[in-house]
Amino acid sequence: MLLNPETLVTHTHLTDRLNDLFTRREGQAPEVILRDLVSFNPTAHMVQTQSGVRFFTYCALDTLLAAWLLDENIDIDTTPPGNSQPIRITVRYEQLHAPADAVIALPDTPDAVEVRQTFCPYANAFPDRASYESWASTSPVETTALPVSEVFLIARDIVERLKYLHTLQELGSGGCC
Repeated sequence: MLLNPETLVTHTHLTDRLNDLFTRREGQAPEVILRDLVSFNPTAHMVQTQSGVRFFTYCALDTLLAAWLLDENIDIDTTPPGNSQPIRITVRYEQLHAPADAVIALPDTPDAVEVRQTFCPYANAFPDRASYESWASTSPVETTALPVSEVFLIARDIVERLKYLHTLQELGSGGCC
């Protein structure tokens, strides 16, 4: 379902919604967060690290979160719903390389408790806005499509916030002050 233009989500609003989604991860170590994103069963979203590790994630956003959680160059293949051809995204030295027209759909109202049911099936990459709009017209939830480059920066902001909160928690558990 396409987002109603009258309720168009701003970048800040979407970032706030995604931060709300990840608040239950606050204080967790990055490796624990990454472990929660990984699927051991094949999904439409595959990550290959430069060191040869291959894993799957539950949604396209998770692949970009993994890019910031790992301190390594990665290749991402994410296959849009109903397609057999994946979109190739690479991250080299924290620089994104993705098709210029590619977008990622993000659900507007994710449920933080049931994230794998209410968010992940609808957070997908598409080669272009037209492909997204075709899919969104049949989606049961409202989504917003943003360029992959914007979602990459949103993922960075989320990971930085989570890492910062983990560092604060570690410092606070030292018995100081």
